[in-house]
Amino acid sequence: MRSTALALSLLLVGAPGLASAQGTQGVQFDQAMRASAALQLAAHRAVAGPALPSLVSDDWFDQRRHHKRKKKVHGVPLMLVGGSAVAVGAMFGDTGGTILIFGGFAAAGYGFYRFTK
Repeated sequence: MRSTALALSLLLVGAPGLASAQGTQGVQFDQAMRASAALQLAAHRAVAGPALPSLVSDDWFDQRRHHKRKKKVHGVPLMLVGGSAVAVGAMFGDTGGTILIFGGFAAAGYGFYRFTK
């Protein structure tokens, strides 16, 4: 029993030195990691340099984005609420459900109109 425990402990202590992670491949991996870090630093320094002046002002882009988005923003919530009202009305049924379905279709239709306008 003692000889098995002694052999097992020697194997556990001596085996990691024979593994490939602890051998010469570790040196190659270390060199590759250092080269990768150096390339990342060089790329970051190149990007962080002075930027070229823009021919178009940033304010112009902001106005265009806001103008496009302003038209479509109001229609999306109406379509979502209308679709939800249709789904809930279909689940409930009866007179209240029918009213929810018609109201949902009206809200979704108006939202679609606002979205495509």
